[in-house]
Order: sequence, then structure tokens, then C-alpha cells
Amino acid sequence: MMIGDKKVVHTASLIIPENEKASFDFSVGNWEINLQVFCKIDKDEAKQGILAVEIIDGIPNMILTNWLNSLGMATIEPVEFGTTDSGNKLYTMISQWYIGGVNKIDIQFLLGGENGINE
Repeated sequence: MMIGDKKVVHTASLIIPENEKASFDFSVGNWEINLQVFCKIDKDEAKQGILAVEIIDGIPNMILTNWLNSLGMATIEPVEFGTTDSGNKLYTMISQWYIGGVNKIDIQFLLGGENGINE
């Protein structure tokens, strides 16, 4: 499956209760990715839709801060997540809805880009 010039390598659909973390594993080539996703509400932060990745205890944690729109929020273009050992760029895209204290998240990871995919 392709989106533009990028190959979709993993897709997850998650329903995460407020204050809970979701975790999942997938691999891209020789790269084993263990990822946690957490939706955080920060009443002191006025800005909505903050996306950050922090390494906690050696595990990448994708933190979505103040993604609070029941009509949905999304990254509008692929966000670079990392680079594989063969030099391919790994990107992510997220769509999210916050409904009644529950986060519905669709997340996908894409490989490639302007330089194609190195085998």
C-alpha cells in the first residue's frame, strides 16, 4: 500500500481511555519498534495538538497533548519519526478524536519519501 511516494509499513487503530497508555510493537526491516502512545490533557498549556516523542526507560513514548476535539485532529502531512539502518526515512501520520473521555486514534507509519526506498 502506498500513499504518495511512501510505503505504508504499519497501521494501528486504538481506543484509549483517558489517563491510559497504549503500547504496540512492529518491525521495519531489522528495526524492532516498541512504542507507547499517551494522550495528555494539560490545562496550563493553551495550545492544542502538540505531538512529542520522549524516550522513557528506553521506550519511545508518543505524547499527544491537548488533542481534545471531538470533530477530530490530525497531522496534515507525514512527520519524520526516524531513519532505518538502510537509510530509509520512517514517517508517521495520526488522526484522533476525543469523545467523552476516550481517545480514538488511527496511526500509520510510512517508509520512503523523496529518495525512494533503499533495500
